[in-house]
Amino acid sequence: MDLGRIAPQGAENPPTNIIDPSNGPDAEFMDPLRQTLIDCYCNVLGYGNGPLQVSSEHWALFWLSDTENLESLVAEARVSTITRVTMKGWLGNGDQVRNAIIKPWNQTRRCSSTCTTISPIQSPANSPSSRASSSRSRQERNLCSERDKDRCVFTHAGQIVHIAHICPFSISSLLDNGSNFWALLGIFWREERIDRWKRAIFTRKCTEVCQNLVSLSPSAHAYWDANLFALKPLKVSSDKKSLTVQLFWLHPHSRMKLMPLEMRPFLPSQLEGSVNNVKLFNCVTHEIIQSGHRITICTDDPDKRPLPSYDLLEMQWYLHRVSALAGASEVFGFHENADEDDDGVVYSD
Repeated sequence: MDLGRIAPQGAENPPTNIIDPSNGPDAEFMDPLRQTLIDCYCNVLGYGNGPLQVSSEHWALFWLSDTENLESLVAEARVSTITRVTMKGWLGNGDQVRNAIIKPWNQTRRCSSTCTTISPIQSPANSPSSRASSSRSRQERNLCSERDKDRCVFTHAGQIVHIAHICPFSISSLLDNGSNFWALLGIFWREERIDRWKRAIFTRKCTEVCQNLVSLSPSAHAYWDANLFALKPLKVSSDKKSLTVQLFWLHPHSRMKLMPLEMRPFLPSQLEGSVNNVKLFNCVTHEIIQSGHRITICTDDPDKRPLPSYDLLEMQWYLHRVSALAGASEVFGFHENADEDDDGVVYSD
């Protein structure tokens, strides 16, 4: 029985390196409305003698946020002098954003102790009596491996394959109520989008579901964890049996303490890899996997072996780019493969 497949390059996929300039990793930066709103925000805050200086973290978030939220920030800045002074102080210090958003997103372990069990958390999507297990599920990982035919979805390499999380395991520890993670995300992205991300995460098993897992080669897994590329979800078929995803390489930025807010970021769309000769190759065609490379992930049973979640991939698409622009790899270091290092974590079926 065909448990699932990854359509190989040149077989069922269309040309895999088609890049629409309006949909690459820098698409938001080209939006004239965004530039106008950011300029207006700087003018309202009255930087006067020079550019409005903000932390690298805020700079990245402003340039990747929803424009509706930027409009709200501009309107809020116009309220009073006290509001403007408060905003300037907040924008100049990235500690809160870095610790509440970027750190947990770039942290593969939920706890650093040598504990042998992890307490469950309550899922807001279910009844009060429903509990979400935070231990890693071997069953879900096996389902992911079956769906992806025991090979990397990009390189098609088999034999040694990692089951990688889309949304980091550490996010399981962030409760919906009172978490700065969600409150701060809500400043920059609209409520409808945040609610979709929450619903995708707070399932019965939280991050430990097949929808949050994807098969990658060890090198692809390490590069993804280090924000050296991001995945953009494009389309899910109506029968939920196929998902088209696009890979874009990212050049990590050095973290600057302060940045001019109106300075447009740089995330080029046409790349063959990232820094230090980091590249991936299609092991079937021997071709370099360039920015814009498309794959179609398929499953024969969307109920038993569901596709990766579109909403979680969308969340990753935004937060990986924020992390790259904010210099997260420089601050937190390149990651060990904690998803494959199971010390201190219980598997449950």
